[in-house]
Amino acid sequence: MNFRILLVLILVFFAIFISFFLLKGNFLTEKFQKNKDIVKIDLSMLLYVPTRRYFIPENELPQKLLDALSGDIKASLTVSCHYVHREIIGNEIIHWFIIGAENGEPEIQYALADRLLNFSNNDLDSKIRGIFWLYKTIKKGYKKKESKAMMNKFGCNFAIARPPADKRFSHDYKQFTEDEIANCRIGALQGNGKAALLLGSYYSEIALDKDISEYWYRIGAQNGSSECQYRLGQILIGRDNEHDQIRGRFWLEQATRNGYKRNAKY
Repeated sequence: MNFRILLVLILVFFAIFISFFLLKGNFLTEKFQKNKDIVKIDLSMLLYVPTRRYFIPENELPQKLLDALSGDIKASLTVSCHYVHREIIGNEIIHWFIIGAENGEPEIQYALADRLLNFSNNDLDSKIRGIFWLYKTIKKGYKKKESKAMMNKFGCNFAIARPPADKRFSHDYKQFTEDEIANCRIGALQGNGKAALLLGSYYSEIALDKDISEYWYRIGAQNGSSECQYRLGQILIGRDNEHDQIRGRFWLEQATRNGYKRNAKY
C-alpha cells in the first residue's frame, strides 16, 4: 500500500514538474517574441546582435547616415545593422554594406562577401568581388578561419586571392581589344587599381558610358587607387545630392591620403 502511495506521489510530482517547465517555456517564448532586444539572424549579414545596440531612433538616423558617408567606421556598422534589423531588403542594405566595406569595417566586409558569394545567383563578377572582400577581412585578422573556409568553398585560398600586379595591365585603353577589356575586368574585380582605372578611362573617354565608367572608378577606389578615388570623388561631389557630395569629399580625402598626383601614368 505504501509503495502505491509513493508511486502516485512520484507521478503527481513529475506531472507538476513537467507542467511547470512547459508553462515556463511558453512564457519564455512569448517573452522572446516580444523582446525587441533579440533579433532574428539575417543570413546575408551573419550578425546576431541586440537591436538596442544598433537601433537608431528616426530623429537620429539622418545624422548617422551622414557620419557613415563621411567615413565613420562605427556609424557605418551601426547604420548597416539598423537596416538589417528593420528587415529592409534589397538595395538599401547592399548600399550601406558597400559604404561600410569601403570605410574599412571588417564585419561589414565579411557580410558583404557572404552576400556576394552565397546570394548572387552564381554571378561570376559577384563571386570574384566576394573573394576580394574576404581577402581584405583576412588581412585585417577578422574571422580568418571562417573567411578562409568560405574561400575554400569556392575553390580559392588566400595566396590565390591576392590582387594581381600592375605589370599585367600595360594596355593602352585608347586601343583596347575585347580580350584586353576582359583581362582588365577580371583584374579589377580581383583588386587591382590600375586595371579599374584603365576601364574607367576607357568607358569615360572612348566608349562614352558614364555609368559604367563610374562603376569602374568605384571598384578602383575600393581597390586603393588614388587616381580612381579622385575621379570618383569629383563625379560625386558635382552632383546635386547631399549624400553624394559628402561621399565625394570622403573619396577626395582618401585620394589625398594615398598620395594622389594629377596626370597619373597608365
